[in-house]
Amino acid sequence: WFNTGSLCNIDCPHCFMESSPKNDSLAHLTFQEVLQYVKRARGIGQPLEEVGLTGGEPFMNPDIIPMLEGLLWMGLKVLVLTNALKPLENNLKNVERLHKAHPGLMTLRVSLDHFTAAKHDEERGLGNFDRTLTCLRRACDAGLSIHIAGRRLWGEKESEVRAGFAGLFVQNGLPMDASSD
Repeated sequence: WFNTGSLCNIDCPHCFMESSPKNDSLAHLTFQEVLQYVKRARGIGQPLEEVGLTGGEPFMNPDIIPMLEGLLWMGLKVLVLTNALKPLENNLKNVERLHKAHPGLMTLRVSLDHFTAAKHDEERGLGNFDRTLTCLRRACDAGLSIHIAGRRLWGEKESEVRAGFAGLFVQNGLPMDASSD
């Protein structure tokens, strides 16, 4: 796992590292630093098949596209945790390009806290549910591999949450399976 920096485009009350638009206390990780660590891990014989990128919001890191490109060219699977808002939207054409060049190696894990706007926006900010769905539709239309990271903060059973997400996916034409992990 690489933490790409502490800056985030939103300010969530539950964020364990207090990422926000103003928190740049953790400097952005550079492509060269990631490359150095990956080479070192491979050099000591550690099996390395997949790399996770988290933050803050990874797509706020100015080196995110070179980072993704380098990791994918090395044949590594890459998992990127994102809120699927403006920073991803701004980088979506490059992410699509990389997906086409390296099919099956990159997955976006999108934080969609709940299947209703009210509860998601309670955590992520007013209007962000709809914004996230808009970006998700574009990413799905481009054929990107998407996993949803939902939460159970409201006392619901897992089966209720999965059923709610299944309905949301169908209603929005999102080709995702709410029954898979």
